[in-house]
Amino acid sequence: MSGMTPARERFVEEFLVDMDPVAAALRAGYDKCNVRRDARRIMACPEVRRAIEEAKKERACRLRVTQDRVVQELAAIGFASMADVCRWSGDSLELLDSALLTTEQAAAIAEITETTTSRGGTVRVKLHSKLKALEMLARHVGLYEERLHGTDEDGNLKDAIPPALRERLDAVYAAMVPPLRGAEPDGGGGS
Repeated sequence: MSGMTPARERFVEEFLVDMDPVAAALRAGYDKCNVRRDARRIMACPEVRRAIEEAKKERACRLRVTQDRVVQELAAIGFASMADVCRWSGDSLELLDSALLTTEQAAAIAEITETTTSRGGTVRVKLHSKLKALEMLARHVGLYEERLHGTDEDGNLKDAIPPALRERLDAVYAAMVPPLRGAEPDGGGGS
């Protein structure tokens, strides 16, 4: 971070804590009365932006955070199923032994809560948001952009989602949306 004042170096260190320029300026000792203005001014400084980007790259390297790891984690969450972590029927729910879960299956779990009362107990299993993970994954791999801009020679939109992913997404949405009353599984019509 050469070429910067100690105050700006401190700002960069503090910015990396929570990526909040105003909070970073306060923690770095800038005047509370002008902190918003100071934060904007500091963030506009090319040497500060370079120092922040360099520090973020160093941290990503140090923590081994790569695009591939992020995408793998999103895929683990997006393609997880409740059946991966528990079994249920009627009134009972059985959690699978956590030692038997794969890393990907365990990554999909947001919360497991057990409540015991005088009348019995309940177990609640919550997975991370599938839809949010799938949306982030689709954006990351460019599915939305391809969908918007991809056309065939006749000008029709191309289906940019690979067939395997399309099947998984269709299954997720089908499980989430209850069928309409009286609707036939094949779309109705019958002959």
